[in-house]
Amino acid sequence: MKLYPLVLRMYDEINMTQQRKQLYFILFVVFLEVVGFGIVIPIFPQLLGELSGLIPSETAKVGGYLVVVYALMQFVFAPITGGLADQYGRRPIILFSLFVFVIDYILLALAPNLFWLVIGRVIGGIAGSTIGTAHAYVTDISNKDNRTKYFGLLGAAMSVGLIFGPAIGGVLGEVDLRLPFWVSAAVIGVAFILGLFIMPESLKPANKRKFDFLRANPIGALKQIGQYKWVSALILVLCFMEMATIVYPTTWAFYTIHKFGWSMAEVGYSLTFLGIFMVVMEGGMVGIITKKIGNTGVAYLGLSISALSMLLYGLATQTWMIYIILVINAVGVIGSIGLRSIMSYQVPENAQGELQGAITSATSIVAIFSPLIMTQIYGFTSNPQTDYYLPGTAYFVGAIFVLIGMLIFANANRKAKFSTRENDLMDELKRQD
Repeated sequence: MKLYPLVLRMYDEINMTQQRKQLYFILFVVFLEVVGFGIVIPIFPQLLGELSGLIPSETAKVGGYLVVVYALMQFVFAPITGGLADQYGRRPIILFSLFVFVIDYILLALAPNLFWLVIGRVIGGIAGSTIGTAHAYVTDISNKDNRTKYFGLLGAAMSVGLIFGPAIGGVLGEVDLRLPFWVSAAVIGVAFILGLFIMPESLKPANKRKFDFLRANPIGALKQIGQYKWVSALILVLCFMEMATIVYPTTWAFYTIHKFGWSMAEVGYSLTFLGIFMVVMEGGMVGIITKKIGNTGVAYLGLSISALSMLLYGLATQTWMIYIILVINAVGVIGSIGLRSIMSYQVPENAQGELQGAITSATSIVAIFSPLIMTQIYGFTSNPQTDYYLPGTAYFVGAIFVLIGMLIFANANRKAKFSTRENDLMDELKRQD
């Protein structure tokens, strides 16, 4: 009888070791993917300016249109890739994404005009639609005890990529405006080759679900996921967060270059600085915070800090203020981690890929029009020749969107009592220990 518990502990340890190997690899792949994405961020304002010949405030609007194209492709393809990932596994979908990203960056490096940039964003949006598959991969290899921690580590991997990517891109962009695209293609190519040979599959055969096109489309996926109670409300909260945070990729480089006179390299350094603190939060602190206040508390804290950060960005008048706000902003990234963890407990294991695809598709709907909102607001309020000159207005609007999302979450939590059910779950886990 004494031998049986020992065998169980040995089995759990072996299983945990395999789980960690899978986790570390997906984190590494995501890290390289974000490095490739981050490298090109600092150079886009100048590249768009050269290809369009427009003034900075008008160039920002063009950048918004490109983000819309990218988001539209994500909206269409996210539920398809999510459904395919539930039937055929996560590995082939992630490898497909990496390969397509390589093609995308090569096209962007060779783009002679804006039309080719649009083509590149179409291809990139298709590849980017698989980001939900990475979250589904993490869901596969985690359990209720460590899922929030693993989601935090996934976010940390993205943040580490954000540390290196923009800094590298800013420096490379000073050498040659197209060089960052070639480096991105090479970095993602390395990730693809590694994944091709050593990436394990995470989805258990018993949890596979047959692909159904009636469900694997934006409307069908959202309708199906909406059958699970409270998921729709939580997705709506993420949508308002998306509406707010889209202000960063669409206006950050334009805003800091215009208001503070930054160079491309300085834009990259600021994102690197933010990434360092995001890694601290997502890689270690989110697990500690979750144990203290639970996923519900993490969601509230993240939403509050996100709204405060955007308000402060809009009010900042000096570069040193921006760097203080970046530290505060890093805490806000845990909000989406808490929300995703809560949602993952609302659906069965064989629908996790569908859930993540639906989330990506829903947020992509928002990302179709929110870049236009933010870039139009920024373009209109950043022209010194108008009577409405207030460059930080887009960030004020972002703060309002986050607050609306927080009100929706508070109402859902009041009715569903996520915090109470979560405390019951944590008590059960303690009893099991």
